Amino acid sequence: MRNATMRAAAIERFGGPLQMRELPLPLPGPGQVRIRIAAAAVNPTDLGMVEGRYRWREPVRFPLVPGWELAGRVDAVGEGVTNFHVGDQVIAPTVHPLTQAGSYAEYVVLPEKYLVPVPSETEMTEVSGLPLRAAGGGETGACAFADAADQRAPWLSGELRCATGRATGHYGAGSHTCT
Repeated sequence: MRNATMRAAAIERFGGPLQMRELPLPLPGPGQVRIRIAAAAVNPTDLGMVEGRYRWREPVRFPLVPGWELAGRVDAVGEGVTNFHVGDQVIAPTVHPLTQAGSYAEYVVLPEKYLVPVPSETEMTEVSGLPLRAAGGGETGACAFADAADQRAPWLSGELRCATGRATGHYGAGSHTCT
């Protein structure tokens, strides 16, 4: 059986060019969820990542896939995951200095606690730039779709929650969405 791969934009060193590569398809471990990325936001934070401006919890592994924000659909779940199922639509920050998982790829594996569900009718390109906005204060109405069960994403600041509805409009000049 051949090893499964995915396409990703990655760097081989800090300051290096972003190049398309075939990388191993990540597998979710206990408490983790694999997401098939539908849209990834591109913002200045990603440039800092490519340039190596951040402190990392562990030594950086190259090739490194940049990207802090994403919207997509749950593709696989690891043991012990209880809040998400295959097919659920979600948004999430990658919390890159901790996970070294980036959103400039077809798939990403993240801890379940980083994910926030979004309604199935939500347009993924409209919400992919919300995770960092919400984590940074969420003042754009990006209350990040904490679900009807009133779950609170741990990366949201304060008591930021979303009541209902669909995100619309422009989320600021600092973030652009790519699909």
